[in-house]
Amino acid sequence: MQRIEITEREAGRRLDAYLGKVLPGAGLSFICRMLRKKNIKLNGARAEGAARINAGDVIELFFSDETYARLKDPHRVLREDAVAHDDEANAAQASVGGRQEAERRQYLDAYEKLKHVFVVYEDDDFIFIDKPVGVLSQKSDDESASVNEWLVGREIAEHGTTMESLTTFKPAFANRLDRNTSGIMLGGKTLRALQTLGSLIRSGQIEKIYLCLADGHPDPEFAVTADRFYQATGYLIKDEENNMVRVFRTSREGAKKIRTGYRLVEDRTEDMLLEVNLYTGKSHQIRAQLSELGHPVVGDPKYGGRKVSGVRQMLHAYKVIFPEVDGFPAISGREFRTRVPSRFNK
Repeated sequence: MQRIEITEREAGRRLDAYLGKVLPGAGLSFICRMLRKKNIKLNGARAEGAARINAGDVIELFFSDETYARLKDPHRVLREDAVAHDDEANAAQASVGGRQEAERRQYLDAYEKLKHVFVVYEDDDFIFIDKPVGVLSQKSDDESASVNEWLVGREIAEHGTTMESLTTFKPAFANRLDRNTSGIMLGGKTLRALQTLGSLIRSGQIEKIYLCLADGHPDPEFAVTADRFYQATGYLIKDEENNMVRVFRTSREGAKKIRTGYRLVEDRTEDMLLEVNLYTGKSHQIRAQLSELGHPVVGDPKYGGRKVSGVRQMLHAYKVIFPEVDGFPAISGREFRTRVPSRFNK
C-alpha cells in the first residue's frame, strides 16, 4: 500500500485530477474504477473522483510496488523477470531521471538569470512581483526564461521544493504583461491561491492601475482631467499574424468590447503622464486604444509611438486593489503597489 498526504500546495484540486498528476500512466477510467473498487481510498473511505482534496487528507493506494511504480512513471521499464533486460531498464530509468534533472536545471538557471526580480509581497499562498522591462511573462521557446520559470526555480532553490512535488502543482502567475511592459504580477504558490487569483481576474474584481506616458496633450477627442477617470470604450480585434490588435470606436464582427479609464497626472512639454484603469484586460488594450485615440504610448513604435533613445514602451502596471476575498485575509481588501520606475521621472 502507498500513502500520500495532501499539503496546502495541492489543496482544492479534484481527487481524480490530482491522481492523474500523481499517476500519469493511469487513465481516468482506470482511476475511476479503482475508486469504485476501493483500491484507492480518501481518508480511509470510498470517495468520488469529483471530491475536492484538502490539506491533511490522506490518499491510500492499494497497489503492488511494481504497479505503483509503473503508473507513476510510465516511461520506466520493469522487467524483473528477464535479467537480460536489466541494462535496458536501467537506461530507461536514467533517461527519465536525466529529463527531470535537465528540467530542474532550467528552472534554477531562470532563477539565477532573473535574480534581480523584486518581490512586492509574499506569504505562504501568494507572491507578487515587479516584473522588469524586457522579461517574459511566459516562456516563448526552450532557450528563453520567464518569470514563471523563475518562480519555480526560486521555490526549488530557497524552499527545497522537489521535482516530484512539482508533478502535482507548479506555482505560477495568474496575469500576464507584455515583454516590454513592467509592473506587478500576481502569483499563486498553492493551487487554491492560484485558482482564487484566476477567478478574481476573470471576473474583473481586481482593480488594475497602470502608469503611462502618452504622446501629445489633452484635446476634445481625449478630454482627460486630473479629477476623474475619462471613460473610453472601443472594440478590439486580434491580428494573430502580426501579433497586434486593432481598436475601433464602433462594433465590428468578431470584435470584443473594451473599456478603459484615463486620468491626467501631469501634462508635460511633449507628452502627458496618465493613470490608467484597465477595466477589461485584453491583449495590448492600452497600447492599441491610445494609438487609435491619437496618443500612442511613448517608446512603442509598434502602435505609432515615437521612439526615444534607450527607452522601451512607457507603460507600467503599478498598483492593484483587491476586493474582499474569502479565506485569504492577508490580501482581502488590500492595495499593493510597485515602485514607480525612474524612467517616468522628468
